Amino acid sequence: SSKFYAVLALYIWGVPMFYGKLSHHHIMFWMPLIFAFSSCGDTFSFDYLWKKFKGKSVNLVHHWKYGFPIKGLWILLALIYSVSGFHKLYDTGLYWALSDNLANQIKLEWIENYDVISSIRVDQFPILLKIGGVLVILFEILYPVFLIKGATRIVNFTGAWLLHLTAGYFLNIDFVILRVVHLSMINVERALVWITKSKPQLLVEERNIDYKKHGVIWIVAILFSGNLAMSIIGVSSYPFSMYPSYSSIVNDETELIEINAFDINREPIDVKQIGEQNQFKWENIRPFELEIAQLFHDNELSVTKEKLEAYWQLWRVNNPQLETVDSLELYLIKISLIPELRDSVIERHFLGKLSPNEKSSHYINKSK
Repeated sequence: SSKFYAVLALYIWGVPMFYGKLSHHHIMFWMPLIFAFSSCGDTFSFDYLWKKFKGKSVNLVHHWKYGFPIKGLWILLALIYSVSGFHKLYDTGLYWALSDNLANQIKLEWIENYDVISSIRVDQFPILLKIGGVLVILFEILYPVFLIKGATRIVNFTGAWLLHLTAGYFLNIDFVILRVVHLSMINVERALVWITKSKPQLLVEERNIDYKKHGVIWIVAILFSGNLAMSIIGVSSYPFSMYPSYSSIVNDETELIEINAFDINREPIDVKQIGEQNQFKWENIRPFELEIAQLFHDNELSVTKEKLEAYWQLWRVNNPQLETVDSLELYLIKISLIPELRDSVIERHFLGKLSPNEKSSHYINKSK
């Protein structure tokens, strides 16, 4: 049954990533695949519970095959975090942490989440951000080292939860699944012994290894090799991928597409407000905006027209209220990331007009 679910997981988690932003939930496929080829069914199964219910004896021993699937997950986690840290150093060096980059990344995320500004203005504490940036790089690079000893895994557990919770609060980027997977670092057996004050049960340690009988070894090896290859060449895909490293440098200005929409009576419709009410993730289609901006600057006007129509369809399909939009005007604007200066447009370029309820007509020029 676990093998059957692993096949379903490949499809279930893959479809959203093939038809939208790559959300990097890959580990939700890697986990069931690893456990499908493990021996977890010896205790975590209906068969085991039924035997216990019938009063049949179930003899289990400590065996490496029960711990290896968990360690296989840790190996993949180590790859995710260490690659992220090395990419930061390779792509931008310590400039990633010691410049205004982190503050700009936070302010950009605020914009892409409908100008929601966190109550704690961490961008006003640059020294704190720079120290935090250096600690993030160190934590990610040293993550595999802390895995070696059980006593130091608490650094990985605590660091991952602090990193993702902090990023979730300030940047609205919280890899919840990665946080939850770190619960695997809790030694449940020792915790139960400590809670119940009982003596640990002495079991025989079985060390005989027959690699041919344990496909989980090859599954972990394939997952590690595939993701390592993607990490080296810097490719995000599915089911193998490099997890996002956020290693790029964010400047203090950004370009957005301004949408002026009107109904049939020429009454304005606030597209961004409707998107926020529907909890539509604007940040997920921001790559479209950046691509359109680049095409416009490269004077690829015909391709820009097609991208504009596709961009609007993403808004319209995900927000049913926008069916009432009869016409809209699109502009490419450049603004400052500083919240207090967002209303001041540095540059504005007219991109074109769309009539969604008719045959779309576009025109684009280079006027500011």
